[in-house]
Amino acid sequence: MTNKPYDLAVSALINDGQGRFLLLKRAGSSKHYAGQWEPPGGKLDPGETFENGLIREVLEETGLTVELDSVAGTTEFELPAIKIVLLHMNAHIVAGEFCLSDEHEDFVWLQPEDFSTKELTPKLSNYSSFNL
Repeated sequence: MTNKPYDLAVSALINDGQGRFLLLKRAGSSKHYAGQWEPPGGKLDPGETFENGLIREVLEETGLTVELDSVAGTTEFELPAIKIVLLHMNAHIVAGEFCLSDEHEDFVWLQPEDFSTKELTPKLSNYSSFNL
């Protein structure tokens, strides 16, 4: 066991109403997991609730406003300086026009059974156990 501190991060598994979920490809210039696929999300700002933080992250990364529906699952992984506990939430779009941020270079809508066709970040390492 390492003595790294824990941090909380959140992600949105956004359903398009047809059983597909939005995945974003991390930019090649990303510090961690460049070129790998993940759902929108990120770390919380100090004092921010996970709901507000996730809605903010999705808006920043996609231009979309979402509403959270339910807990999809959790993942734990390590970065060089910290351990991350990631709370995945099921969500749906309520407003906005899709616009990809500079943090990502591509996007795709996929059925969960097709996630394995992409190189996924550790954030989705256990997606088959999620409640999607």
